[in-house]
Amino acid sequence: MKKILFAILMMMPAMALYAQDGNLAKGKTATASSGTASLAVDGDVGTRWESAFSDSQWLCVDLGSSQSFDLIQIVWEGAYAQSFRILAGDTSDKSAAAIVISVTDQTVTGFPATCNYNTAKTITARYVWFEGVKRATPYGYSFYEIGIYKKESPKLAVLEASASATKATVGSPVALALSAVDQYGEDYTLSESVSWTVSPASAGVVRKGSYIPSATGVATLTAKAGKVTSNEITIIGYEGANLAPTATVIGHNPEAAENVSVIFDGNEDGSDWVMHDNSESLDYEVWVTLDLGDQYELNMVSLAFEGASSANYQLLFSEDGDTWSVAKTVSHPTGINAWKDAWADFDTDSEQVRYVKFLSTKAATPYGVKLRQLAVYGVPGEVEGSVLEVYAADDQGVVSLRGELSSETVATIASHEGTAFDLTRLRIPAAITVETANPNALFIVTDEQQSLLKGQRNLVVRDAGAYTAERILLKDGYDVCTGLSIQAAYVAYQRTDIGGLGTTVLPFAAPVPEGARAFELYQYNDATEPLLTFREVAAMEAGKAYLLKGRELNVEATAVTLRFDTPRQTIDDGYDFVGTFAEIPAPTGCYILGTDNAFHPMKAGATIPAFHACVMKSGAATASRLAISFGGGDDDGTTGIHSASAASGNVPAVLFDLSGRRVSKPGKGIYIQNGKKILRK
Repeated sequence: MKKILFAILMMMPAMALYAQDGNLAKGKTATASSGTASLAVDGDVGTRWESAFSDSQWLCVDLGSSQSFDLIQIVWEGAYAQSFRILAGDTSDKSAAAIVISVTDQTVTGFPATCNYNTAKTITARYVWFEGVKRATPYGYSFYEIGIYKKESPKLAVLEASASATKATVGSPVALALSAVDQYGEDYTLSESVSWTVSPASAGVVRKGSYIPSATGVATLTAKAGKVTSNEITIIGYEGANLAPTATVIGHNPEAAENVSVIFDGNEDGSDWVMHDNSESLDYEVWVTLDLGDQYELNMVSLAFEGASSANYQLLFSEDGDTWSVAKTVSHPTGINAWKDAWADFDTDSEQVRYVKFLSTKAATPYGVKLRQLAVYGVPGEVEGSVLEVYAADDQGVVSLRGELSSETVATIASHEGTAFDLTRLRIPAAITVETANPNALFIVTDEQQSLLKGQRNLVVRDAGAYTAERILLKDGYDVCTGLSIQAAYVAYQRTDIGGLGTTVLPFAAPVPEGARAFELYQYNDATEPLLTFREVAAMEAGKAYLLKGRELNVEATAVTLRFDTPRQTIDDGYDFVGTFAEIPAPTGCYILGTDNAFHPMKAGATIPAFHACVMKSGAATASRLAISFGGGDDDGTTGIHSASAASGNVPAVLFDLSGRRVSKPGKGIYIQNGKKILRK
C-alpha cells in the first residue's frame, strides 16, 4: 500500500454548533462493520453511529466521486476512540487505501465533543474510512457525525460571550470577554467590529471591554460581530451592603444544625449548614427567617447550595413578620448539583422589607438540604420628613445617605468626617450648598441633582458607573477619597509654606509650575554616609512621589483622570519613595523628611500627612540619617544646576539663568540647560 503522507492532528474542544456548510460527507452513502452507518452522515447531531463492542471496527463514506479535502471533523459521543486512523483511496478496497491521519492516545472530554483533525496536505480520494484501533471505553465507537471538508478562508461562525462575574455593585465594572471560532470550529481572530447590546438599555453601559451597571436589576447582554450574534449573558446590578451577616436569625426548622453562622461568612464554596440530614423522602420543609432590624429596599438575594440542594424553594418578604408575600418561587431538577442562585426580579414589593424567609419544600437528593451561603442586599427604606441619615460607609471612603438634603439637615454632613458623600438617593427640594470640615470632600450626585448643587465644591456626577467633574480643588494635608477614578475637566492642588524642602504626590500629571522645583529619587550611595540623590524634573507623574523646593506649589491641569494609586519607586539597595493621599501612621522602615533637610527614621507616633511622601527601606530602617544631594544626568559640576528630565509627555526643557534662577520665558542670552551653558539667539 502506497503511503500518501504523515498526518497532523489538531483537536478542538466541545462546540455548540456543528459545521455543515461544505461538508462533503453529508447525505452520502456510508457503510460500516456494524451499526447504522447512515446516522453518521445524516446532518443530524441528534442521531449517532454506534459500533459493536470491539476495537477493530470501521465506517466508510463514499463521496460519490473523487473529492479534495484537508479536514476531518468528528462529533464524538462519550464512547470515543482512544486511537484510530483515517484512510483514503479511489477504490472501495480498504487494503489499497492510504493512512492520511493517525491518532494515538487521545483524550476527549465535554461531550458531545467536536474534534477537528487536519491532514498535512490536501487529499484527493472518493472513499474515506474511519478505522478504530483502540476504544477509550468498554463500549464500541460512537459519533454523531463525521464531516469531510476542503477548508476555505475562515469565517466567523460562533461568538461566545462571557463575564468575569454574574453580579456587581452599581458603578463597578465587570470584565467582558469574547471567544470566536470559524465555520470549522477552529479559533478565529476577530477582525469585525464588535457592538454590545444591553437590555434594558437603562441597566448599564459597556465601556472599554467592561459592563458597568448603572441601576439595580437584571441586565441581559449580547455581542454582535458582523452578522453573528453571541449567546446571552446576564449580570445583576445591586446596591448596598449584604444585610444578612448583621441580621438576627429569629427561627429555623428544629432539626437544622446549630452552626447557622457559616451561611453568612461570604464564602459560597465554604462550609455548609445542614438544614436537614439524610432522608429517603424528598418532600419535606426546611426554613430560616432573618430579621434585618429595619425597613430596607431589597434589590438582590443570592444563595449557594452544597450538592445536596433544594429542588423547590421560595423566598418570602415581610414588613411586620406576620404577613408574608412570596418574592420568588424556584424549581431545580432533582439530583446532585451545587446551585448558585442570584435573584433581583422579585414577584412582590421589595421596598419596605424587614423580614426575609428562605423556605425549601422539596429536597433535590436523599442527602438532605445543605446551604452554604445566604446573602441579602439592599439599602435602607425611605425616611419621612426633613431627616438625613448616614446608612453606609464603604471601604473606599464613600458615605451613603438617605432622606432630605435641606437647610435643616446639612449639619449631618458637616459633622461627618467622610471623604466622599453619595447624595444620589437624596431628595433635594431646593438649591443648596454644603460645607464640610474637609475641603477635599467629594459630593457624588446624579446628572439631575447637579443643577441644585451648582457651585458646590468638588461636585462629581455619577452616570452609568463613570465619574466626571467640571472642577476639582484639592488642598494639601487633607484626606481625599481614593476609591474613585474621576475624569475632571479642571483640577488644582494648592500647597503653601513648603519651607526649605518638602515632599508631595499628586493624583494627576502636570508640569511643575513656575516658582517651584520638583525632584525625583535617582540613586543611593553610601561611600561616605548614606546619601539619596535626587534629580530635577519638569513634570510630575500621577501617583509618583517627589521632593520639592520653593515657597509654594500651586498646580493646575485640564482634562485629566484623577487616579489614587501610588506605585513604589524602587532604587538601589531597596529604597523606595512612596506617597499617600490620606494621613497614615508612618510605616515600619520609614524615613521622614526632617527640618535639617535629611531623611530620618520615624519616631513613635509619627504620621505621613495626605499628599506627602516618605522614603521606605525594605525590611526595616537601618541608617540613622539619609542625607540628600541633587545631581544625576548631565550635570557639569560648575553651576550647581542639574539636569531636568521630563517625567511624561512633551514637556519643554527647563532653563536657568546664570544665577541659578529658573526662567519660564527666556529671551536672547546665555542660559543653563541640562547642566550645560547654551546661547539663545
